[in-house]
Amino acid sequence: MDAKPAKRSKLMLNLPPTSVIVGFASSYEVDTRREPLGEGAFGTVRLCIDTATGKTYAAKILNPTKAKTADMCFEVEIMRELGTHAHIVGLVDSIDDTGSGGAWHLILTLATGGEVFERLVGSAEGHFSERDAAAVVRAIIISITTS
Repeated sequence: MDAKPAKRSKLMLNLPPTSVIVGFASSYEVDTRREPLGEGAFGTVRLCIDTATGKTYAAKILNPTKAKTADMCFEVEIMRELGTHAHIVGLVDSIDDTGSGGAWHLILTLATGGEVFERLVGSAEGHFSERDAAAVVRAIIISITTS
């Protein structure tokens, strides 16, 4: 029996359509030489490269046995509504390879600054400086008011 082709989420209507819908592995290459960028209850975030453009992104690879389809659709919808913003990780693509035994793949803009929590608890002084805290709060407020 042939595997089902991958499909883009129906919620991704604001993204430019591709002429042929292909699976994740046909469009992106995961950098397995590096440690994952992050791990959670439903999957892993890894560095990936768009094979057509050479651009680097973060691939959120979600296990379909752990993440419910409704939850995935909700996450995609929220990210789509947020759109693009300098202070918010943006959704670039969404690929559903679950029909062929694969995973959900959310392709996200790459944020290289690290996690705010890690900066809070890992500060050399043992605390987050007032200047750093002000910068983070400012970025959050700008993100909320301009989205």
